[in-house]
Amino acid sequence: FINGELRGSAQAKYIKSLDDYYVFLTLYSDSITLDQDIEFKIWDASNCELYVDLLDVLPFRADEVLGTTTILLRLWQ
Repeated sequence: FINGELRGSAQAKYIKSLDDYYVFLTLYSDSITLDQDIEFKIWDASNCELYVDLLDVLPFRADEVLGTTTILLRLWQ
């Protein structure tokens, strides 16, 4: 979400070798939304539950890479 507006979604995928679920996101922007904060929300439809222990916001900056497949960026505690 940026300024309360949903900007995209992704589904968690089970990675058998890691025995856990992961969400892979690629974020990009035009100059209109540069340097704005991104808010993440996780909705568990199977339990009708919204996870709230996420990072409050993540600053979005041009040409910045956060997280890789070997160095993960955790969005929750």
